[in-house]
Amino acid sequence: ANEFGIGVITTDERHLPSGILLPLNQHYSQLERVNSQVTQSSPFKKQLWQKVVISKIANQSICLELSGQTDGAGHILGFASRVKSGDSTHMESLAARYYFQYLFGTDFSRRDETELNKALNYGYSILRSAIARELVVSGFVTSLGIHHCNQFNNFNLSDDFIESYRPLVDLWAYYHMTSGVVFSKYEKYRLVALLNHSIQHSDKNTSVYNSIRETVKSYVICLNAKDSSLLTLPKLNKLRIHN
Repeated sequence: ANEFGIGVITTDERHLPSGILLPLNQHYSQLERVNSQVTQSSPFKKQLWQKVVISKIANQSICLELSGQTDGAGHILGFASRVKSGDSTHMESLAARYYFQYLFGTDFSRRDETELNKALNYGYSILRSAIARELVVSGFVTSLGIHHCNQFNNFNLSDDFIESYRPLVDLWAYYHMTSGVVFSKYEKYRLVALLNHSIQHSDKNTSVYNSIRETVKSYVICLNAKDSSLLTLPKLNKLRIHN
């Protein structure tokens, strides 16, 4: 992984992602990146997290719109305008409570051991590893998050930025993990291919993977300028391969 600058995903006995190997010392100014992470003020991080949560909720609303849940889309979008600095009023969790019920039905629970949840977890892991790889290549320490701060989690920063991208996996699962579908190797290949799907970033269509790169680049700019407004995040598109 270190020699070629790639991320390697390991899997468990069910062939689900269980670990990530990432390259170290791949950036010429890694110390500068780490210092900029460590010296961020609490208000600055709260402003960044506010932007991430607003982006996530907006994309959840688009996901519902694209899946035909127009009433739910309007309801969820209303939470975005109420997100405060640091999401102090917990709009993210309130929106999620309604969002998954609109999308997958009132009986759905993220805690259940279902084929649908297997697909969601796998898709999220693919995005998480792609984000982690880009952060490491850019000189960041992934354990130093903006909002996530679990001392036992080496990917807190990845888990911050994945939030805006999660609805992409949700939308894919809505269309492909219908009742009776078994989560197989075929679905895993298709979830990996989501990195090549189209998404909007800074009002332009691009691939998901390139959008991740743009998000990380904008985070560098934010830290250098100490301006949270410079963070750029994706906007969900219809499911299609980016051309």
